[in-house]
Amino acid sequence: MNIKISTEEDKVIVLASLSLYDPRNNPRRSIDTAMIENHLREKGIYFGNCIQSTFLNNGDKDSLTGTWIFEGEINVLDKTDEDVILIAGKEEKSASKTKSSAKKKTAKK
Repeated sequence: MNIKISTEEDKVIVLASLSLYDPRNNPRRSIDTAMIENHLREKGIYFGNCIQSTFLNNGDKDSLTGTWIFEGEINVLDKTDEDVILIAGKEEKSASKTKSSAKKKTAKK
């Protein structure tokens, strides 16, 4: 599975391709819009509404490559250790959640 991401003006363009199904070497695979959106989120890429979508299936020679186009442009988000809330241009750090420790159970005799 190959996925290439590029931008053109105010659009995010994703080109994806699959290798043809081969029972010995390449299992059946498919790619849909939800999988592409998850891939963009994992990469930290901001995107808007989907303008063009397709469905790929490596069992069909005609559906091995496809293009998805989303509104917006690539903005790679900084990954921080702390949760940050952005409100009208202000940055506030959210309170960290503490886990309660497990209590030992006492057996009654």
